[in-house]
Amino acid sequence: MLRKFLRKYGWRYLPGIVFLLLNSYFAAWSPMFLGNAINGLDAEAGTIDRNYVLTQTAYLVGTAVLIFVSRYCWRYFINGNARNLEIFLREELFCKLQRLPTSFYDTAQTGDLMALAINDIGAVRKTAGMVVANILTGVSSILFSLEKMFVSLHPGLAFWSLLPVPLAVLSVVFIGSLVRKKYANVQKQFARLSGVIQEDIMGMRVIKAFHREEPAAETFVLQSDTMCRANIDLSNTSAWLDPLIQICFGLSFLISLTYGSDLVLRGELSIGELVAFNDYILLIMAPIVSLGRVINSAARGRASMKRLNDIFSAPEIPSEEQREYPHPIAGALSFRHLSFSYEPGGREVLHDFCTEVPVGHTLGIIGETGSGKTTLVDLLLKFRAAPPGTIFVDGTDLRAIPARTIRLAIGCVPQEEFLFDTSIAENIRFYEPETDDDEIDRAADAGDLKKDLGRFAEGYQTMAGERGRHLSGGQKKRVVIARALIRKPKILIFDDVLSSVDVSTEQRILQNLDTAMHGKTCILISQRISALRDADEIVYLENGRIAERGTHRELMALSGKYARMAQEQNASA
Repeated sequence: MLRKFLRKYGWRYLPGIVFLLLNSYFAAWSPMFLGNAINGLDAEAGTIDRNYVLTQTAYLVGTAVLIFVSRYCWRYFINGNARNLEIFLREELFCKLQRLPTSFYDTAQTGDLMALAINDIGAVRKTAGMVVANILTGVSSILFSLEKMFVSLHPGLAFWSLLPVPLAVLSVVFIGSLVRKKYANVQKQFARLSGVIQEDIMGMRVIKAFHREEPAAETFVLQSDTMCRANIDLSNTSAWLDPLIQICFGLSFLISLTYGSDLVLRGELSIGELVAFNDYILLIMAPIVSLGRVINSAARGRASMKRLNDIFSAPEIPSEEQREYPHPIAGALSFRHLSFSYEPGGREVLHDFCTEVPVGHTLGIIGETGSGKTTLVDLLLKFRAAPPGTIFVDGTDLRAIPARTIRLAIGCVPQEEFLFDTSIAENIRFYEPETDDDEIDRAADAGDLKKDLGRFAEGYQTMAGERGRHLSGGQKKRVVIARALIRKPKILIFDDVLSSVDVSTEQRILQNLDTAMHGKTCILISQRISALRDADEIVYLENGRIAERGTHRELMALSGKYARMAQEQNASA
């Protein structure tokens, strides 16, 4: 993924690196000009060369201006490019998540994905920005400073003064390795905490309804404390860096001042040169001090990039599932000895399911919970791969039809409705963004939603709220029905959509749907007998098998499971 980014934006690092090296080069001259100015002042009051001092001061000011300009330029290119990387990764992650199969989301935690999109991408951005810049600045500053110290000043003083510096580097490397391990734990705890927060917010109504605020708070506090301890552990380890570096460089300054003072007394070094020498130690010290933060940030960036790469390398929906299909879908369905289990060798959710649904016919499906009704819908939508030779559309094996094509041909009202935090109109036209208001009105009328709009002050522009929380369960269901009808699909699937509405509303919706369902292949899944009466064929599923089949009248005449369920529902009505 980084290669793809570098091919597109990598060139922006080149001018940034040039300006960064210039910045370090200009910074390396500042101590020399300061030392020269001090040497110019190191004379009797009447013998000071004022022009020389002013000239060196002007050089010092000019160098400061050049440092400012070059620093602004490298920050613009390098840090700006890091922001490009952040945007690039976030867009690529979102697109990748859309290309992953639905089976990926069966195990993925929402908190983990949120942490990836926010925390991990931010850590990678810092690594590509300030971390890269600090490494290049540190290396170039140290090299330029060493050249001045050994060549232009005093090599012996440089050698002895810099002896403690390798100890500082070793301390940073050792502690940095510990920081990397502890940061990985922090990221793990952050993802868990994000998951707890997300789950509690989404389930707050349930928490309040069952008066579980205290247990929920205890779980949150426990997870928060765990993350706090992980961060404190990380901070305790990181806290060793600065003191160790300060001790090592304190020794460097002690050697420099002790040995340097002796050199000044012997006339081998001027006062200005000693001042410049100590400034060069500061220039070397700055990147070593920041090395701790650099290693820390680099470790975070590397751990975060590894987590992102795990997502980017996850198997996607095959590209052939997105290809164009040359034949129009009419909608005839054929299920031939369909057996399916979620795991190889596992329990069969569907067993030897066989039926034909010609174009314009309606198949009603009823059965106990867990009998495989929704699994059948998932297979038809290609959310799961059906075994070859078991599902046919217009006589063609479903596996040979791209998922894109079959999903465009199907209007599905799922068992669990989902509405976006936008207006009712935008939710209805979700499948077809260019749909005009008249089409929206007709779809809402077919879904028996239109009569409810008078209760909303803004009509179709009423905001549904997050996951449709501003609407009742029945209203949400009817918005989803209108959304499925708006695209005029060849195949309509209603997965237990009428369970959240009353019987009278159910009958009105079914009457309104007669026109929308005319000439289309329909699969109507319901636990209510009343919703299936007019289906051309009804199958009763039990443990994934067809226990009974026929029209409503035929099944009632069998006096079997279907008939008993009908009697129970009539008795409770």
